[in-house]
Amino acid sequence: MGTALKENVLRRSRRQPASQQKATTEKNVEKSTPTSDNESESEVDELMDTDNSSSSDSEGGVRAGNVRTTIENKQRKKRLAKTTLPESPSDGFQELDEEDDIHSLYGQLLAHNLTLDNVIEEWIEKYKGPEKMDAVHDLINFITRSCGTKEKVDPKAIEDDDYIVEALQNLEKKIASDRYTEYPIASKLRVFKTLKTDLIAFWKKLIEECQYDIIYDGLLIETLQAWLATMSSSTFRPFRHTATMIALNLISALSAVANRAVQEKKIANRQLGAERRKTSNGNATERLKMLQEKSKTLANKEVRLNGYIKHYFDSVFVHRCRDVEAIIRTECIKHLGEWMEQYPSYFLDNNYLRYIGWLLNDKSSNVRAESIKGIIALYEREANATTMEPFMQRFKTRMMEMALYEVDQPIRIQAIRLCVSLAENSILEPNECAELGTLVFSDLPKVRNAITPLIHLTLENNYVNPKLEEAKAKAATLPPARTAGGRTRGVASEPVVDKNAIEFKCLATILLEYSKASQVVKKPKNNTEADDSESVDNGMELDTRSDPIQQSSDKINIDPLSKGVSNDEDSRIAQAITSLAPAIPILREWKALVDFLLKDYSSAASSEPDAINNLQQYYQLTDDEEYVLIEALIAVVTLCVEPSAERRSKSKKKTTADEETKNNVSRYIAQMLTRLMSKYAADANIIAKILILPQLISLSAYTDLRMPKAYEQLLEDVKKMFVRHTTSQVHLNAALAIKRLTSFESMASATEASLNEFRDELAILFKRTFAEKDLQATKFSENDIHTFTIALSRYQRIIEVMDITDMFEENFSKDTLNIQVVLLLLERGKLGHPEETVMVVSAATILFQYLAWKSYQVLADTSSVPLSRLIAIRNDVIHTLTDLALNNELSQAVDSIRRLSFQMFVDLHWLFSNEQFKIIRSADGSSLMLRSAPNVQVSASQYVEQELDRWGQNYSTQDNEDDSDDDETRENNEQSSSPLSDPKKQYELLTPVAAFAKAILLGIFDTHLAVKVIKRYRSLGPELDEAIKAMIFSIKDNLNTVPDSKVAQDTLSMYFDALKEPQLDKPLQLARLLAGSIKAADSDPFHKTSPDHLTDKIHIAGVTYCLSKAGGYSKINDQESKATCLKFFKLLTVFSPLLTRARDVAKIRRQIDSLMEEHGLTVEADGKEWDTYTAYLSSIDTVLQKKGLRYDSSNKVNTGSNQRHLIDVDQNLPEEIERLQPQVVDVDDGSGEDSDDERLQRKSKASKLSQRGTKRKADTSSKQDAKQIRLSRMVEK
Repeated sequence: MGTALKENVLRRSRRQPASQQKATTEKNVEKSTPTSDNESESEVDELMDTDNSSSSDSEGGVRAGNVRTTIENKQRKKRLAKTTLPESPSDGFQELDEEDDIHSLYGQLLAHNLTLDNVIEEWIEKYKGPEKMDAVHDLINFITRSCGTKEKVDPKAIEDDDYIVEALQNLEKKIASDRYTEYPIASKLRVFKTLKTDLIAFWKKLIEECQYDIIYDGLLIETLQAWLATMSSSTFRPFRHTATMIALNLISALSAVANRAVQEKKIANRQLGAERRKTSNGNATERLKMLQEKSKTLANKEVRLNGYIKHYFDSVFVHRCRDVEAIIRTECIKHLGEWMEQYPSYFLDNNYLRYIGWLLNDKSSNVRAESIKGIIALYEREANATTMEPFMQRFKTRMMEMALYEVDQPIRIQAIRLCVSLAENSILEPNECAELGTLVFSDLPKVRNAITPLIHLTLENNYVNPKLEEAKAKAATLPPARTAGGRTRGVASEPVVDKNAIEFKCLATILLEYSKASQVVKKPKNNTEADDSESVDNGMELDTRSDPIQQSSDKINIDPLSKGVSNDEDSRIAQAITSLAPAIPILREWKALVDFLLKDYSSAASSEPDAINNLQQYYQLTDDEEYVLIEALIAVVTLCVEPSAERRSKSKKKTTADEETKNNVSRYIAQMLTRLMSKYAADANIIAKILILPQLISLSAYTDLRMPKAYEQLLEDVKKMFVRHTTSQVHLNAALAIKRLTSFESMASATEASLNEFRDELAILFKRTFAEKDLQATKFSENDIHTFTIALSRYQRIIEVMDITDMFEENFSKDTLNIQVVLLLLERGKLGHPEETVMVVSAATILFQYLAWKSYQVLADTSSVPLSRLIAIRNDVIHTLTDLALNNELSQAVDSIRRLSFQMFVDLHWLFSNEQFKIIRSADGSSLMLRSAPNVQVSASQYVEQELDRWGQNYSTQDNEDDSDDDETRENNEQSSSPLSDPKKQYELLTPVAAFAKAILLGIFDTHLAVKVIKRYRSLGPELDEAIKAMIFSIKDNLNTVPDSKVAQDTLSMYFDALKEPQLDKPLQLARLLAGSIKAADSDPFHKTSPDHLTDKIHIAGVTYCLSKAGGYSKINDQESKATCLKFFKLLTVFSPLLTRARDVAKIRRQIDSLMEEHGLTVEADGKEWDTYTAYLSSIDTVLQKKGLRYDSSNKVNTGSNQRHLIDVDQNLPEEIERLQPQVVDVDDGSGEDSDDERLQRKSKASKLSQRGTKRKADTSSKQDAKQIRLSRMVEK
């Protein structure tokens, strides 16, 4: 008997999965051998004794709890068997009437008729009374009703767990038959807005109220577990989601109760221990017995509650944390983190922590976010750090991957925070910290800010402290040094270690190391063996920009296409310093940084005593470190003088403090700026950065300190830097500094003369450079190219920021101006010498800037500009640019010059297309407004097509490289990679297309020229598609403004040519894009497309084009080509929703009928090639159906011309009106009888019509009369 009972207990304790319960019911599995009640009770007593004797042992306690729960399940079955339940229908549910629904738990919770406490109180009273099973039934109905059902559960399913699956399946079928689409907790309806919150509060409050007795009675918790476990395994999402949510919140409530029991047990055990120590004779006092009983009771409660939690966890969480729905997985992982906080003694274990670690790899960002949040919340508590260390060691690699490569930025920030915590607890190795440290060069500010604590930690622990200890140890071995001067001359003193100097040097070192590491680690490679998570491009990871430490100053570094602003914002070092400044205290010591940079720690220059000199090895900077600290100085000064938006929005007191800081920084920099420029005058890279300081500081510092001479000296030094150095960046920053210094009104009297001298010096330098040079020579010497390139770079940079057009209008010779000399250098681009490319590009930029400044002068004061000379120079420049870009016969220009010339050609046309220039004319009547000739536009479109062909070749080459898997092939491809792999090359190749799109958008070129470019849509990558989209919007705008253009016809021809391809994906996408742009423009009355243009230029032209081609192929019996032509209707169908007028549809249908008859085409019933034709007719007939009309193809009008057609329509006006009238056709199926459903529908419809009243009939009659009049006018029109 004992064996049979044990088997029965084990069978009941191991509940079958929901997927197997139905099979178990159907197969009617034979149950275990029944035993008598006496035998069962004896076995139960024996097991209870075993439970009580082993409650102190943890593992034994869990086993006893499981056995106890199993026995109570068995007892619950017996109690249920003795309960008389009403008979229920065989389908497993009962209909729920409206009255019952209102007074149910669900109805009360939804309507908020009673407070939550009152609802739970009433249910507990019912449960404790004679209607206990009715209360359980209400609770199960509450669960199913929360899933969206409207039926009651069969009470028989409450009695026997084997009927749960059948009852739920019947409910699913009922819901499916009702076409149910949404369930309450996922609904967006207002009535369900607070339902989910109320449900969570209900179940937690219920467990809290029942925690002392009801949850231990063996009925409530076990019944809920049986139903929720089964429902959570259902394939029906409302059941699965709702049951999982309830079960998870039940575990939360039980965890809170269990944790309280554990805490109370600890207190009782401490009291028990104290009481035992008091009792020395070993006699048990009454208090001792009471404490023992209390401790034993709490231990039993803990075991019982842990058993409940384990059952719910194993039956619900373990399966649902791998659910296909991300929202369910998110709920699971979110609650698991809450349980670990609520009940750490049970859940804070590797057996449960591993679930969080596994879900760090989930494909859903929400699940990953909850996982990382849960880990952070737990790990931030110091008490959990030791317990979680094995878990963190196991999953730290994944956490680092998320910090480095996570696509979702908020999750990435959280992962970085977690990695910082790992580093603080010494779980990360130094090389792992270094890998994470490269994130300081990320392009994302939030990523940089998140990693700064790790940089600070690494800087202090791995760089500053070791170096500082080493320097102090060295200083301790050195003899006292005697000072060389001052009052303390000859006095011996101990060598002092300069901590600030060491910190600055270590900061430069760590930034250099991380910068180089970021270039190596983050360099993109086609590594097929890498994990997917390591190939995510998050903006910084695949950063391939060159190292921030530039090359030496003797190398010419000219970039004529750079903007006329400082590029310091683009510096990675500056971005890193900006993020590090709030976290690293030494970066706030800007004065100490300036002093450190001004000192020379080289042994040759040092005049310090030998003892101090021996410490200078710890301070001496390399060239790269010096450059980094100069960048740091610029960034720190920028932060001080230009506070961020957050700081500017602070209180007035904070604003005053920021202003004071700005003044202090400006005054100190003003005093030291000349010394800085003097020290680094020979280093082009550093001096380019120092020249940014005059642009940042407040120039009023010179007047406050009464330093006009220093101000004048600074301007002279900047001018020297502009003339002395050869790098383009120095020229740009010097030009910006000169502009700032000469624009300060308080020093205008001192700078005006200096500025005039500077302009004269530039003019003299220009003549000296180009005088006695044959600028039309076949080839320049290498020395001449070098000299001309540097000179033009200076003038390019200065004219980008200042108006020096008067200098270029000075005479170079008797008949030549300086600007004409620049034009001669531009014409040298036709010779095609690659070594002169930079020189020619600089010349083109100077000419464009000259014309831009002159146009500004004309708009400001027309009389101040000689218009005839300006127009002549402009026309010469336009002619030269046209030859360079579009004339292959006269020009052999290299590709880069050709592209830039075309771009400037478009920009100059845009510059002089201002309507104000239309009325401005020169003495000979020439207008300043510029128009592009039609033949030039055609040449431009042909040139862009050639560039697109070249792009296509490179694009296909790149695809082949991406598809190659062989290592050797990949290595060869890297050595000769496609230009598209380099962003700069990619930008250069796209320049002509972008300029062409700009010309189309601005109306410089005719819109119909864009068609040949548009046909490349979805063929050459997303970069090109963006430009094409812009041109498509331009086409939409010009459909009305250019009635005689060939835009639509050319577009349709392009579509038809695309049909030769086996797939219609690309032309269909293009058609949808154009249709979408037209539809979006309808909301704008200025760009709304005329219905007549839409009908005539797209639909009429399209069907004519299509059916004419199809008719021609039909006559020669070429069925394949004919079928290809009929595909065209699929493209026209995309434009059908744009039709709104019935007469337009009638016009299209008449055109189709006429063409079908003319070409002898007939729709074949079994011909699939006509499906697109039929679909097109159905799509345009939708317009008629919405208006209650239909097209009668039997009433045809034979016309020979448009005029004859209008006459015939007038003559047949009554017939035309009658044909367009809505017709009701009675269909008799011959059955003679109506089905019950049809009679019921007709009866319902008649009842609704009868309720509308006579007013509705009168309105209908008047509307029909109005409709008749409107149709008459429509046909007449």
